[in-house]
Formats: sequence, structure tokens, C-alpha cells
Amino acid sequence: MFQTCSCGILSGEVRRSGMAMPLHEVLEPLMEGRRKTVRTLARVAKQTRLDTVALARRIGELERLIAGEDPIEAAARHRTAAWDRARPRVSVIVPLYNHGDHVRSALDSVERNRYRDLELIVVDDASTDLGGDVAQAWMAEHDHLPALLLRHPVNRGLPATRNAAIERARGELVLPLDSDNELFANCLERLVAALDADPGAAFAYGMLQGVGTEGPETIFGYYGWEPERLTYDNYIDALALTRRGVFDQVGGYSTEAELHGWEDYDLWCTLAERGMRGAHVREFVARYRIGAGSMIQFTGISIDDAKARLVERHPRLFAEGVAA
Repeated sequence: MFQTCSCGILSGEVRRSGMAMPLHEVLEPLMEGRRKTVRTLARVAKQTRLDTVALARRIGELERLIAGEDPIEAAARHRTAAWDRARPRVSVIVPLYNHGDHVRSALDSVERNRYRDLELIVVDDASTDLGGDVAQAWMAEHDHLPALLLRHPVNRGLPATRNAAIERARGELVLPLDSDNELFANCLERLVAALDADPGAAFAYGMLQGVGTEGPETIFGYYGWEPERLTYDNYIDALALTRRGVFDQVGGYSTEAELHGWEDYDLWCTLAERGMRGAHVREFVARYRIGAGSMIQFTGISIDDAKARLVERHPRLFAEGVAA
């Protein structure tokens, strides 16, 4: 048979100097301290992983330099017969890193698009799987489509890989497509039409269907252009058709380590601060993958740290958003 001890713990109280204190008041400061410690350790662990990746890249660059090779420039690995004679309006750019099991589906989705005035640029960011080989084999099977495959000698990360593709893009409109995502057949047709109908828009985006291991899970890009909404969350995916001149004006995607995985969010904040805007297509235009190994999961870092850095980079936008 249980008995209530003199300290009152079983009754939910702790007695101190003759006074009873609720147990939760005693434990809460201890638990909050533990939660802070866990958050700090998680932040340090994430930063350590980023530092490790950066160090590995630097070692690879030095090894290339010692071998007398360019460690930075993306080298052309393959181009289709249609590449040289094409003068496309749209450039679809695909950064590729270890998505050999998904990249063929991504490229097939480009081929299925009803809009045909396009070129395809894939940049293999030093994949350690067969992703680059899969992309090259696909291009060999689709020689009629203007396509170029580049390869980084050393892994440079997602934003730098997108920037390398943009530098090679010849179209006036650029659409980034992550190598584990897929376009719907209407995607380019609808986004191009949106920009043609709104010459003042810097980019056009539609709705994306998020898919996990158990089917449709979420909708991304549901809301129209609202700069103040960016101060709360990123609601626009990187899969947006953007005028090439816009990338030239802002210098492409930021490669800051603190924004690792948030470079598209940073881009939209930059455009909003500069008074640019997006055109919204209220239709599903693509499918993006959610799960282990996806671009979304792979690039994530501490939300608190990344958001703090965004506020530092875009103080006027966030100040106006809070005021609104």
C-alpha cells in the first residue's frame, strides 16, 4: 500500500520551509533548461555538419588544383544534337546530386510538357551515385531535345549548382526543377502565359502537390503574391518561372552557409524588398517529393538560425511585415 511521503511528492506538491509548491513549478525550470540545452546541441550538430561539408569541398578543390585541373568550373559532359542550333525562350535547369533513382522521372516530365520552345540544362554536382550516368543516358535517348549535361568536379551545393546552370542558360525565362520533382504537362504553358499577360511580373509560380510515401500530403504555392506573408513563412517553391534578367540583377541565389536550403526563400525576400512581384497561377503545375533523401529534407538546417539570418539580410521587409 502506498503512503504519502512527508515531502508531498505523491500528492503533486513539494514542501519547502513549511510551504507547499506545485510539483510542475519545481520541474518546469529544469525542463526548460534541458530544452534549451537540446536546442543548442542540435544547432551545434547542424553547424558541424555544414562545416564538414564545406571542408570536404575545400579538400576536393585543393586536390584538383594540385592535379592541375579547374576545381570550380562545370565541365560539359554531354550535349544533344539539337543543343547547338536551338534558340529557346525557356531554360529548364536541373541541379542533380545523388538522385539517380528519381532524375529520369524529372527529365521525362520536361519532355511531356506541352510547351516546346525550351532547352534543358542538368548540372551534376559531383554525385556519388549513378545520377549523372542516368541523365546522360536519358539525353542520348532524346537527341531531338536541346539538352546539356554539365558536371562539377567537386560538390558545390544546391545554390551554386543552380547558379552554374543559370550562367549557361540561353532562354529569357528560367525554371529551376529539383531532380526529385516532376512537372505537370501544363506547367510551362501556364507559367509562360502568366508572364506574357503580366509584363511587370518578375516571375510566375503555380501550385505544387506535395507527395510522400503514402500519396498526396500537402499543397505548396496556394496563395497569391503577398510580400508580408514572406515574413511568416516561405510559401513559394523554387519551382517558379523567373525572368533571366532578374537573376542577373540580384546575382543569382545566395550561397551563404547560414541560408543552406533557404536560398529560394531568400530570393523571394530580395525581390520583395526591391519592389518586384510574382504572378500566381492557381493551378497545379508540378509535384514535389517529401521524404528521406528529398531536396527539402536534405537541405534543412536550424529554422531559427536561418530565419534570423533572413531578418538580418532583409530588415526593411520584415519590419514592414510586422507593422502590417
